[in-house]
Amino acid sequence: MTKHSFRKRLILLTFAAATAIAPLGADAFYQKTDVEGTLAEDIGGIWLAVYHMAPTFRVRVDTVEETKAPWNVGPLGSDLVLLMGENPRGVVITEIPDPGTTGKYSLFPGDIIIKVNTVLVNNVDDYNAALQDVKEWFLVTVRRPQLQNSKARLIKIKYEADEVEENGSSTIGNERVTFRVLLNQLPFEDEIEQARQARKLYDVTAEQIDGLRETWFDLVVPEMSPFVSGEHRIVAADDYDQSLRRDDALRDTRFAIISQLKGNPLAGQVGQKIGIYGVQSISDGKIVGTYVESSMASAPFPISIDFNGTFTMTRIDDYSDKDIEALNKRKPPEEIQNDDVETAPDVP
Repeated sequence: MTKHSFRKRLILLTFAAATAIAPLGADAFYQKTDVEGTLAEDIGGIWLAVYHMAPTFRVRVDTVEETKAPWNVGPLGSDLVLLMGENPRGVVITEIPDPGTTGKYSLFPGDIIIKVNTVLVNNVDDYNAALQDVKEWFLVTVRRPQLQNSKARLIKIKYEADEVEENGSSTIGNERVTFRVLLNQLPFEDEIEQARQARKLYDVTAEQIDGLRETWFDLVVPEMSPFVSGEHRIVAADDYDQSLRRDDALRDTRFAIISQLKGNPLAGQVGQKIGIYGVQSISDGKIVGTYVESSMASAPFPISIDFNGTFTMTRIDDYSDKDIEALNKRKPPEEIQNDDVETAPDVP
């Protein structure tokens, strides 16, 4: 191994170790963003993202005579808008006549059926039609509102684009986007946790949002990052690959954001979290859409736990580095001067 390659490798190993164990610096943790296609929308700014989710899973069910399914269903209520969106799709299990069915399938009244085999269920009529084609058994995809929860975080997006003249009119050319998850601790996190323990969704108030507009950059960050890296992929709908086109949550979306956060085991976070934002609308300082989060736990083999629901991002400020400036003001001068990773000396 040459002196140059050894030195380069040692620098990279030093940086990786610093990323994993050092207290948070201005950049929090390493993140990168790739853009595919043209968004044609300035999404730059500081955003408060609020997520409402519930676990989603599939169950194999044996058919029964006459009704085919061993339960009764009804339409979704308006109380599910936060979790399911403005036009919720699916049917809710209203009654399970045989108690043994609950024990056999671990399904309960209140569970929402959103798919029968591969058929999406929008309403009771769709559900009944889908059951007509089942044979000895069928699969149902179920979402469980009884285990719903909310979470919130700040997101920082820098957006730049070039204008290109084509045939006498200007169009958007090269877009440059950086998407960063911030770790600032929100002042209402205790209220969100209380709602989670009560299995209720938490809706952030207008007053809380207004308060963040003045203080977001000065909120404290944890001493150690829960993540060691983040990779974000922003894809315009016309550029969806086959897997994204097959994703039911991305139907009728303008673009998708696939965010992969790798946990820091030294901060008690193992595995990785993959979040998929399906952006449906952008207006009046809000981005609204579907959200899917998978937690890949470490085990003898990967275990995926999926949560599905909605997200709303509210723009609270223009893009800036006020958070970095505020952090540097709290640092001793010597720390600001020594942020760069020192290179190792030449080794003979």
